[in-house]
Amino acid sequence: MKRRHFLRNIGATAAGTFALGGIPLRALVPGNAFTQAALAGNNDNVLIFIQLHGGNDGLNTLVPIGQYNEYYNARPNIALPDHGSRKYINVDESIPLNRQVGLHPDMIHFKTLYDEGKAVVIQNVGYPNMNGSHFRGRDLVFMGLDGTEDNANVASGWMGRFLNLEYPNYPDAYPGQDMEDPIGIEIGNTMSIAFHREEGIPIGFNVQSPQAFYDLINGVGVDNATLYKPVG
Repeated sequence: MKRRHFLRNIGATAAGTFALGGIPLRALVPGNAFTQAALAGNNDNVLIFIQLHGGNDGLNTLVPIGQYNEYYNARPNIALPDHGSRKYINVDESIPLNRQVGLHPDMIHFKTLYDEGKAVVIQNVGYPNMNGSHFRGRDLVFMGLDGTEDNANVASGWMGRFLNLEYPNYPDAYPGQDMEDPIGIEIGNTMSIAFHREEGIPIGFNVQSPQAFYDLINGVGVDNATLYKPVG
């Protein structure tokens, strides 16, 4: 299926049900097990996958409070202070000191989410024999591998493999009456391996921003493109 035809089908079938920039979109087929489980649940949990390219300064994002002296001595020029208006924010003082971490002072909203039970901190995430490459670590996360020699590399990503099972015959069968919305969307400059399948094109498409998506569907002549216009 040509990209132009695919985008036209989105505009013809979605009737404004899909949007970006704060307007909800349906990510699951109506009636499937995941949708039914969500409807039966008593919470509004949403998994948001955010990939931060480049090297995040982990020690200034999550300060090891139990080893603060060692942390400060190792980076005296950039260490976050433990006092004053720009001191780190203690995430949770109720846990043992060796597990306590301090947030960067600009992460006050994360602290709020943590207090509301909507965020957690997972420490010591890695893979065997790490080589220090941001790119290798990112690819392992996207491929859904543990970095062992038995599965050092694959040509697909965990999202692509999962969605391929949930939505067979992509892209020819989509969009349609049973699935009006795009199955997968990645916002960024390129489509990562996360949405790649073992065979065929990635199960989703890539846009640089909500505004770029709006401009794209306007460019292929979708009649109700205004329904997709991003807000904010």
